[in-house]
Parts: sequence; structure tokens; C-alpha cells
Amino acid sequence: MMLKRFLALWLPLVLVLMLFSGCGKPELTETEPNAPTGTEPTQPLLTPVDESVFYFSNELEYGRLYSQRLDGTDLKLVADSYCYNVQQAGEAVYYQSGENLCIYHIPTGNASVLIEDVSTYAVDGEHLVYYLKLEEWYKSDVRYRNLKTGEDVSIEVIFDAGSCDIADGILYYNKYDPEYGNGLLCVCKLETLETITVANELSSFHRLQAVPGGVYFEGVGADFTFAQYFVSADGSVLKKVDVGLTTNCQMFLESDGGAYCVYTAYDETGSECAIHRHNPDGSLTEILRGHDGGYFTVEPLPAGRWLVMHTYYDGWSAEGSDGEYENYIYRLAYYLMDADGKITPLDTTGENGKLFADGDFPVIDSSTARKPVTADLYFLFVANHGHAGAKPICSTTHGAWLKIADREADLALLAAPTKEEMDYLNQKGVGIEMKLYGGDGLVFIGNAANPVQNLTHEQIIAIYQGKITNWSEVGGPDQPIIVYYRDDQSGSQRLFEKMVFKGQELPDYEKLGFWYMDEMSTIVDIVLNDPYSIGYSIMTYLDDVYENENVKVFGVDGVIPSVDTVKDGTYPYHTQGYVVIRSDEPEGSPARRLFDWFGCPISDEILIANGITPLHGEDGIG
Repeated sequence: MMLKRFLALWLPLVLVLMLFSGCGKPELTETEPNAPTGTEPTQPLLTPVDESVFYFSNELEYGRLYSQRLDGTDLKLVADSYCYNVQQAGEAVYYQSGENLCIYHIPTGNASVLIEDVSTYAVDGEHLVYYLKLEEWYKSDVRYRNLKTGEDVSIEVIFDAGSCDIADGILYYNKYDPEYGNGLLCVCKLETLETITVANELSSFHRLQAVPGGVYFEGVGADFTFAQYFVSADGSVLKKVDVGLTTNCQMFLESDGGAYCVYTAYDETGSECAIHRHNPDGSLTEILRGHDGGYFTVEPLPAGRWLVMHTYYDGWSAEGSDGEYENYIYRLAYYLMDADGKITPLDTTGENGKLFADGDFPVIDSSTARKPVTADLYFLFVANHGHAGAKPICSTTHGAWLKIADREADLALLAAPTKEEMDYLNQKGVGIEMKLYGGDGLVFIGNAANPVQNLTHEQIIAIYQGKITNWSEVGGPDQPIIVYYRDDQSGSQRLFEKMVFKGQELPDYEKLGFWYMDEMSTIVDIVLNDPYSIGYSIMTYLDDVYENENVKVFGVDGVIPSVDTVKDGTYPYHTQGYVVIRSDEPEGSPARRLFDWFGCPISDEILIANGITPLHGEDGIG
């Protein structure tokens, strides 16, 4: 998706009034869904518009809406919610958040939901065009709203191709042609809603960039190669534009007809990316070269400038306890590019990036299921900015409690402690503070080849007591049930025994002939290859690590585990997780700062992105 950000600037005094700080910003207010309203009424500006400030989605801050001056100073948080596709028109900044099109009114500093269920949009002057999602997920209603009059009308219902742009009152949008299986480019004069279709000889296209008199885009020709094309506003001219590159290329036009080319090239040795100036004589001048394996995103700013974001990977993270590397460490860099090709690095390190800028990021430990969350925290606070800081560890649930007690970890994401772990904490003279952060689910898994879809609570108990030993006893094939379990100190085993047996006497799994596995991942690997096996895992760990159609998740008492059924409590095996620190952590210590940070909008988004239902609350122990 090509994101565009048309950005403009306003009174310094107004900017001060609209600022927020830290987590917990006011939520967006909602207008009536899909109501044909325009922008909010505004007071007359007493001074000229300040053209030294732009607005953008700061990926270093999980997509928060930030403002910054074109000289690279005065970075400020504007709205504390995830956003993308930021564009400015007049006194308003538009952006998408989730499935909503939102508006931020610059003079008042108010943000609100303008239209719900929007897949993409474009805005220019008084013209707003948006794709309204319909009940049929593959279709959208292309709608035009006149921001001056508030009139809102439908242009066309299309198979959603998700790209549009506006210039001089002309809308350019693409759609999928189900009859011929290719992309079509449509040109609509918004004043009359007269629409024509062009470029139907191309199989597909994207990256629309409207300019006065027409639109540039990247299309795929009959030879299945990407190339740049231009279509005039009346559809009479369709031409291929030679930018001197045959690789995957984006093109951004200047007012003098020249162009900057942003490209990524792939060959047998890897990949490279760069920004070139496409000179009038056809030659190329390199403006900025990126890291191998990375890519650029370029978005227009006022006065012929561009905001350039470079995303690249910087090796692997530390080797995990299982001998495998955990995650890529990726980095983001922002630049300002002038019309003459001058590149100026921008410091877009926001509030979260400054929280541990001194390299004092605390040592985080966790259960196995929370490894993706701790990795995201490390990226947000440390890796994205190139700071020094301790990499997260994973000692599993019991081991992490011991490390908290032994002062070898500063903060941990865990289930509540057992009596044994509380005794060890007391023995060490360690008090703890616990903050509820989220809900999850214990799930029972098998192989997709097994026709059994649902098990009752009583059947699961009987299977793990050795009373039900054949799948035919629960509606499946006449095959023995192969049962797997974990060690009694693992978080998943604890949840299993607490939620399934609920204080009953525990069976001797080894005597029953069940198979012991020391890692959660091993159980998942086993069921992938054994159609008659059963084991258990944590819902979010399974979703994050094993997106494999051969893994079956059994319903329990007719309820399928999901974020929604965990949240509403209808899934019987739902659980709670806590962020834990020692109670003697002083105010302002690294662990205390991170502990206090949990519960803000970004922390909730990280949890949701990892399939965890955010929960808030405190529980002090000892």
C-alpha cells in the first residue's frame, strides 16, 4: 500500500495546546458512523499558516501521530493511537486507525472518528473519497464526500483494489475486473461524477500518484514486468515512462517533470535499495542508498519535499536457550528529502524511545508463551533506536519466578505464583508487586487429520486419567489416543492442572504411559506429525509461533478458543497474566518505569497484536 501524507503547518501556540505527553491520551470521540458530515467549523486564523510543521505516523512509536518541524526539531506527540495513511487538507489531518477514518482538527486539537469501516481514502482540498467496506468482504463502495457541503454519494461498488488519489478535482482509482482477472484504472471528474475506464490492457497496477493533468502508476504489462505508466486526466493518453530501471520501482514526480526513483533490486546475491534522481537526459544520479535487504517508503510533504522512511534488518537477535535465533532486529530511519535531492536525517525518537535511552533497559524474564511480547518490548524501547540494553530472557514460568527472587531478573511476565514459589520468595526476603496485564487461554491441540472437533471438560479429564484411551470413545476413529504432557514447573502444565483437575488428585502421567515433553514447541511439533495425538499449549503462543493448518485446536464444551471467547469468559479455560517486579524497586528505577508503563494504549496494542486480551488491575503480594 502506498501511504501519502500531505502535511502543512499551523500556529505554534495552537500546537502547544494540542500536545499530549506519555501514555493514556484521551480516546477518540466518535461521530455517527458514516454520517455525511464535513470537517468541524473553525475560528479564523490570525496569522499565516505555519508551513514548517508536518504530521506523520511514527513507526518508531507504534504508528503514533506525531508532528515535527521541517528543520528536524520540535518532535511532538499529537494523538496516542495507532494510525497510518496520514494526509492533510486545510485545517485537518486525516488518518486511518484500525478500520476507521479519523480526523484531527489542528486549531482545536480534537481527534475523532469520522467514518467507520474504511479500507482506504484520498483527500485533496474539499474533496474526500473513501472505500466503504461492505458486508461482502471483497467489495467496497467508492464514496465521494464534498467537505464543503457535506454531500456524500456513491460512485461505484467495486472489487476492492485499495488504491486511489486525487488532483485538481479528478479522482483516479483502480479496481479488479473479475471477468478478465486484471486491474482497471478509473478516472472520475468529481464535479459531475462522470467516470471513464482506461488502462485495461495492463494486467494490474498500483502506487497511484495523481498530478495536475493525469496520474502516474506502476503497472504490469503483457510481458509480466513492472513498469511506470502515465494516464492523462481525460484518458486520451496512456504511455509508458522510461525511468531507466527494470526492477521493482516507485516513482515520485517533481514539478519540473523530473523524477525521483525509489527502487529495490533482487538478484542471486541478495537485495539492495536506493533513491535515484531520474535526470531529463535519462541518466540516474544516486541520492540515497539503503541497507541491503531493506526498503524505502517515500511520502510527499508540502513545497516539493518528501518524508523518507528506511526500514532494514540488522542481523539476528541473541541465540535462544533452544539453540535457535529468536527474531530479526530491525531498525527504522527517517530522512527529509528536498526537491533538489538534499537529504537531511531526522531524529524521530519519541517518548517511548527516550524512556531507556541511557541503556538501562531492565532485564525482562517470562514464560515461553510471552517471548513474542518481550521481543516487541525490546524492539520498541531498545532495538529500533540502536540503544544499549539487556535482551529479554526466557526461563519459563517457574524459572522466571526464581530469578525474580534471586534478583537475576528485574521484571517478568508470568502467571500468579504457586505456594512453592511464594515460599521461595519469602525465604529470600523478597516482596513483589503484580499488575494484571492480559488474558489468555489454555488450548488442547491435535492433528487436523483427526475428525474430532470438540471435547467436553469431562472427556478431557477422562483422557488424562487414562479412562478414555481410544478416539472412537469421543466420536473419532478407532485409534489409540497418544497423550502428551509437560513438566510440573511449566506454566502450561500448571494451567492445565489448575483448570482441568481443579484441585482433584493428579494422575501419575508416567505410569499411565503418557509422553513427557520438556518444551511447549515439542508438543506442537509432535501433533503436526501424529494424527492421533493430543497435547496442550497457550493460545497466543500457538497463534504467534505456529500458524499451521495441520494443527487442530479442539473446542471445549462447544466453544472454540479465541480472543473474544477468552474476553467474554465463554471459553472455560481462560487465564490471567501479570507483570511482576520486586516491591523494593525505587521510584524511577528502570523496572519501576516499565512496570508503570504497562496499561497504556501502546502496551495494549502490543498485547492485542500478540493475540492477548488486555486486562488492567493490580495485585500486591507480600
